[in-house]
Amino acid sequence: MHLNRIRTLTIATVTAAALTLAAGACQPGGGGTAPPAPTTASATFTTSFASLGAPKCTAGPIDWSAAPITVPAGPGNGQPVTTTQPSSEFFPSGGRCQLQYRFTDLRPGRWRLGVAAGVASGVCEADLKAGLTFVTTTAGSCSVSG
Repeated sequence: MHLNRIRTLTIATVTAAALTLAAGACQPGGGGTAPPAPTTASATFTTSFASLGAPKCTAGPIDWSAAPITVPAGPGNGQPVTTTQPSSEFFPSGGRCQLQYRFTDLRPGRWRLGVAAGVASGVCEADLKAGLTFVTTTAGSCSVSG
């Protein structure tokens, strides 16, 4: 009986030590290294239009563009980016049809983001910092966050 208590105590002590060691590696200063800070910019660009009660939204082709306005030298792409997505059908949410595209690996600076997809067209200028920025255009107005 006494031997079983020692085994249980030893197993519990070893398990607790292993859990403490593992948890420490996941915390700042606990032996792990933090990922490097981003050096390039990404932008999630969103536009929407009223669904007008339709059960499905249809858009396309959808032309997305990003053009540099003032982009200093540094890491990332400083050249214009364009991409065309084919026509698509999707479900509305809250009475709106929403389209979204993420530009990645852009050089931080001021960019003009555009979308052309019929009624879901718009242009926004935004200062993109290293990391992720959210840009939304709806009915001719723009908002930028992040």
